[in-house]
Amino acid sequence: KALNLSVTICSWNVNGKFLVDNLKLWLSTESSSDLVVIGIQEIVDLNASNIFRTDLTKSQQWEKSFIKELNSVSDYVMIASRQLVGVYVVIYIKSIHFPFISEVQTEILECGLGGWIGNKGAVGIRFRFFDSTLCFINSHLNADREKVEKRNYDMNSILL
Repeated sequence: KALNLSVTICSWNVNGKFLVDNLKLWLSTESSSDLVVIGIQEIVDLNASNIFRTDLTKSQQWEKSFIKELNSVSDYVMIASRQLVGVYVVIYIKSIHFPFISEVQTEILECGLGGWIGNKGAVGIRFRFFDSTLCFINSHLNADREKVEKRNYDMNSILL
């Protein structure tokens, strides 16, 4: 028997700010999707002290706000989250579907300064839902036109 799964995917570069005023609009909670995937870029300021470590303080604040907003319309649970410096991804699913989630894996790939620093890079979450494997990746790569070649190289590294 086929199961239809509604999915909302959100991505936002917050520039190191904690902006929760428009979560209802951003997360489209009126639609009450079965699965909600949220990617944030620059969850922390990308200053010299932050690019060498991952501080989970901001992601934990965001997670509290996300679950509060999502649970205002239905009962959600977190499948997983992963952060690499300023790149962050989290996935929520309605609790009635959670028993059918398995094989959850998370991964990071640093792409900044020769692949050694996490100011640029990607985070991913992969899991099995019934007999289907799903994978979601959030990335933050080099900007500007003159960096297209580097951006394409990094994206290729992420997807392989």
